[in-house]
Amino acid sequence: MNTIADYTKDFSDGNKLSYEDFARKRCDWYNDTQGNLPYINCDICKNKGYIAELDTDLNEIRVECKCMSKRKSIKNLELSGLGNLIKKYTFNAYETSKPWQSEIKKKALLFTQNSGDSWFYAAGQSGSGKTHICTAICTRFISTGRLVKYKVWRNLFHELQSNQFDETEYKNKLAEYKQKKSILALEKKEQEKGSEKFKQLAEEERKLKEEEKQYKINAERYEEEHYKKPIAKYRTLTKSLKYYEILDDIELVIHVQASDETLCDIYNHIDDLKALGRSEDFVDVEDIQFVNLEQDEESYRSCYSAYLNYEDVMNERINTGWYENRDISGTKYYLGKKYDVSTGKRIFTEKVKVIYTSDFTIDETSENVWVDKEAETEDGQVYIVNFL
Repeated sequence: MNTIADYTKDFSDGNKLSYEDFARKRCDWYNDTQGNLPYINCDICKNKGYIAELDTDLNEIRVECKCMSKRKSIKNLELSGLGNLIKKYTFNAYETSKPWQSEIKKKALLFTQNSGDSWFYAAGQSGSGKTHICTAICTRFISTGRLVKYKVWRNLFHELQSNQFDETEYKNKLAEYKQKKSILALEKKEQEKGSEKFKQLAEEERKLKEEEKQYKINAERYEEEHYKKPIAKYRTLTKSLKYYEILDDIELVIHVQASDETLCDIYNHIDDLKALGRSEDFVDVEDIQFVNLEQDEESYRSCYSAYLNYEDVMNERINTGWYENRDISGTKYYLGKKYDVSTGKRIFTEKVKVIYTSDFTIDETSENVWVDKEAETEDGQVYIVNFL
């Protein structure tokens, strides 16, 4: 191994080194010294991670080598727990054959650019691509030197549970101290103050109280270190598994009654509709049409389930009583109709009572009951249209 003396031996007493020469020789010596950093081999820093340079005042400084970003990324990959998922689940490999998939990818890429302290939440049934898109996000973060950690929720849940403070044991221990103190207090009352027995019991009581105090302190420390601090970063996570009803493979037909201007606005921007109601209920719009509704005196039966205006059902403009001689067959709901936006949230100001049912009929159309003969169903039937 070379020393700094090896870099200055060519200078004799008659040819002394200047401070700048010595400083540069020292930098050369450091830069030629071999390091032992792992992961990759770098010819620039010799696996030390830093390069020696001189600043404008000829002070020796250490500058981080470019290889460190790669080393950090590889280390972050090891720490992430993602393993081989990173090679398989990338943004390029993410399928975007459906509109909702394109929307998720778009939001995921945006999140990697402007994440800050925000969250990216992906929910859906098995095989919908949650792991893929989240792994792609983690890979992008790792490539920029950020730390990520992959956790399987069921494993994390058990890990947090194992660290949870045993409150039952704590309460039982305090009850035990309380019982012992009560016994000592009763025994003290039976003794004459100042007697040796009284002093002995008083000392035992003092030690017991001190022991109880120390137990409480230790318990608080344990809870703080093993439960409160570890779980602090997961405050927004639930302590139990949650299940969400996801709408899937449902054919939905909606008739909209509005002004010509509003209808044209919907028609021109229908491709912007990505979800209906909840953000997780993705929508794939197959068709949109302008139709003319008709009224006549013929009877019709619906082959679809529908939300029907409660008043129209009660007034027998729509018939639902086809089972067990009941006048009305279906489930009653209150659907939000009008709302105001306050502090970024929708506040519904008006709800309408409806009956959700199937296999209903009409004997004829009426003021609020129409038929759509232009957009026929697959089996050639017409749509019964009832506005809410």
